[in-house]
Amino acid sequence: MFQAPSFRDYAASELKGKPILIEPLDGASAKIGLGWKVKARGSDSEMVEGATACKSFLNDLVKLILDDLCSELNAFDRRAFVDMVLRNYEIACHDRDRWYRSAQANVALHDKTVTAIDTVMAHVSRLNACLLASRILLEAALCE
Repeated sequence: MFQAPSFRDYAASELKGKPILIEPLDGASAKIGLGWKVKARGSDSEMVEGATACKSFLNDLVKLILDDLCSELNAFDRRAFVDMVLRNYEIACHDRDRWYRSAQANVALHDKTVTAIDTVMAHVSRLNACLLASRILLEAALCE
């Protein structure tokens, strides 16, 4: 009937606060102009055609973003940064677990089932984006 407690349930008292989530406006503004970082604006370079050219373009863009991330990470104290990101990761995991466990009850309590499901999915999606970003930042911080 009841799910067995997990490690995060026992550590919940140490996980204070809410997770730092990616704001939609921040995520969108970070994507504006990404393509122009790799290719200069001009009439002949505005379109990337063909699988090889597309792969090359995307590889160059990812390399540039990764280089920028690594240079930004060097400005932080590694231990404090890893501690903060790992704590945020655990808080987000605990929050996601809570939403998973209470989703059915929340949907059942609301008259507008579709709206309730949309709310749960939107929040869990934001938590999953936070978890993915945290894992990438942790790995980059440890390897850089």
